[in-house]
Amino acid sequence: MGTRVQPPVQKIFLLIFGLVFISAGLCLLVVGGQVVTLQCQHLETLRVSCVKQSSWMGIIPMGEESIENLRGAEVNASPPGGDDTQTLYRIELITERGNVPLMIAYRAGDRARESAEVARINAFVQKGKGTLEVRRGGECYALVGGALVLVLGLGVAAARPGRWRKSTDI
Repeated sequence: MGTRVQPPVQKIFLLIFGLVFISAGLCLLVVGGQVVTLQCQHLETLRVSCVKQSSWMGIIPMGEESIENLRGAEVNASPPGGDDTQTLYRIELITERGNVPLMIAYRAGDRARESAEVARINAFVQKGKGTLEVRRGGECYALVGGALVLVLGLGVAAARPGRWRKSTDI
């Protein structure tokens, strides 16, 4: 008929378990909200200089990278050779120093959609004049999923395990 004292082990477990979900939710929010803008221009014939700007939802700057001597782009698949339902894709920029991923994460999707963007970049490099802007990222499903996992983690971390049990005290 008194109040039950919860063992600290249960509270610590819930706190740690909640922190795992909070961390996963924050990672999904950061990666899913990443927007990359690639701006390229021809400096000379067949010499392309680009600036890759990363931001969170186009609002908070996350970094900027100069890419010199862009030679083209290609689609990279993970795992290689899989079908479209299980394969993740990303665009990689080909430079004289090696490949540079356009975005950090691989994305689920259609290889044809990524290939169309790669064809656009490659056509610009071969054209020899003008400017190009490519904007990628900011998928809503990753933001919603990240927010749900974050809220779930906050709920678990703040939970009091004694309220989950059916009281048998009479």
